[in-house]
Amino acid sequence: NKKYESDPTKMREVRIPPKTINFDSMIMIYDSRVAIITMANEIFGTLIESVDYSNTMKGWFDTIWGISSEK
Repeated sequence: NKKYESDPTKMREVRIPPKTINFDSMIMIYDSRVAIITMANEIFGTLIESVDYSNTMKGWFDTIWGISSEK
């Protein structure tokens, strides 16, 4: 699926996390805000505005990105 392929013209790089990491929710981080959205079994969303929490989630992202494989 081209939607999930790396594309330098769109500044998009795709990596695949290890199978042991399961994501049932989508997490979007921007500035000091973290949006958490799930639609698997229930519809739920929340927005957290916190510099500390945003920095923690950015650290989680960097860790998972580092152990994920290139597609």
